[in-house]
Amino acid sequence: MDGIRRIMKIFCLAAVLLIVSQCQGQEKDTPDQNMSEPLATEADQQFIDVYQALDGRWAGQFHIYEHPKGQDYTADIPAKLSKEFLDKLGAIENNRIDVQQEYQSTSPYFQRVSITDTYLENGASKEVESFGVNKVENGQLWCVVQKPTEKIVHRGSSPEKDVIIWQGQSADPPRKEYFYETVHENAYEIVGYGYYGTDDHAKNPKTWFWGKYVRVRE
Repeated sequence: MDGIRRIMKIFCLAAVLLIVSQCQGQEKDTPDQNMSEPLATEADQQFIDVYQALDGRWAGQFHIYEHPKGQDYTADIPAKLSKEFLDKLGAIENNRIDVQQEYQSTSPYFQRVSITDTYLENGASKEVESFGVNKVENGQLWCVVQKPTEKIVHRGSSPEKDVIIWQGQSADPPRKEYFYETVHENAYEIVGYGYYGTDDHAKNPKTWFWGKYVRVRE
């Protein structure tokens, strides 16, 4: 189960994630790490209500795949990822996580989220609770999630309505990630990939992800 522990440490939602080590002592969080609600600026107005479609409760599964050829395969990876592309790629599912999420916007530019992940570890069910924020700050999109042992940060872009691309990269631990998130009225999906450890960034990724979540009605 080393694989699932590794993935749980590297994943964010929604996903599509950049790791920044936590500040020590009395040091102030950098802007991308800060989970408090920032003051809105004129630069933020282009992203008004960018997260609103996610408001509410969601439940689904996050699937983890690995390409059978590792990184030694040929593929033209598009920016607009889909489950259909992943199916054609031939990656094989090797684990999955049951996910429950609740999003609540407090302004047109700021949203809080609570996440419960459930998965098998050494044959026993394990539950991990996290909380985070989606925010617009100084004209930039950020997703910040506090896991039990680390804070995970991704920077986003929105090429079209109800689509967010989340990307992240760090040197310690070594990782580079890309997630394409699409939100519909009653379901949303996230398709992505990641490079971890000694993976060669010049080659295609061996680790892939797909998550699908449906709205939970009260």
